[in-house]
Amino acid sequence: MPIKKVSFYVIIILLLTVCPCLKVYAGSYTDNGNGTVTDNNTGLIWQQEDDGLTRYWEEALTYCEDLVLGGESDWRLPNIKELSSLTDRTVYDPAIDSNYFSSTESFWYWSSTANAGSLSSVRPWLVNFYNAESDYNGHSFYANVRCMRDGKSGLFPYLDIKVNGSDSDVRVLKGSELLVTVTLDPRDLNGENADWWVYGVSDSLGTYYYTFDQWWTRSDMPIRTYGGPLFNLSSYTALKITTLPAGTYTFYFEVDNNMDGVKDGTYKDFAEVIIE
Repeated sequence: MPIKKVSFYVIIILLLTVCPCLKVYAGSYTDNGNGTVTDNNTGLIWQQEDDGLTRYWEEALTYCEDLVLGGESDWRLPNIKELSSLTDRTVYDPAIDSNYFSSTESFWYWSSTANAGSLSSVRPWLVNFYNAESDYNGHSFYANVRCMRDGKSGLFPYLDIKVNGSDSDVRVLKGSELLVTVTLDPRDLNGENADWWVYGVSDSLGTYYYTFDQWWTRSDMPIRTYGGPLFNLSSYTALKITTLPAGTYTFYFEVDNNMDGVKDGTYKDFAEVIIE
């Protein structure tokens, strides 16, 4: 993936204030003892056990809106980013931490994210908790449901990666320009050391990692984009290209909560594009 080199380290010198301290969070989840689990990295609160029933998408939305659990009634169906943050790609069948979510089905779960269109043509996104893959389907498809509610806000970093200004359902013709941008707001973790990872995956080309000194490099092993303090990054262009072959590409932006060169994916976002 050829790309114009950008002197990212100049940006670092201008923007960073180095902080030697590092907050370490003990474990990824907290069992709240009331049928809910808190993700300590994102702050989101999850329904620990779904009821095992499959529903249409509209039924899934209503189910979460009507749910009363743990003394709270502000539950909702997670969007595709939130639902994907619950997956664990180091395991499968199911692709989730079964120590906290033991009843998870190795099947599709609904998100609230849907492609634009009329009700009859809407195609909501789902996550397959067999292997952590995501896809979209018709709203009359039957799938499982796990509800969530918002927890703490402002503490955890906000990551965003977009393809041509969008997060999902991006389709372009072969030869058209493809623009991948990343945004980071570190919030309360500003200045703390962390590993950054930006990479793209396709069935035909494999996995390419973006490094600020080597551009895009194909590798079967993770290559860190950058290791250093977190800082505000506004719509940084990681890729601008017109020569990718037809196919499906998924681009990821991940930030760890430590700087050890190991890809943990503590905070993550992704965007998918289909080149036709």
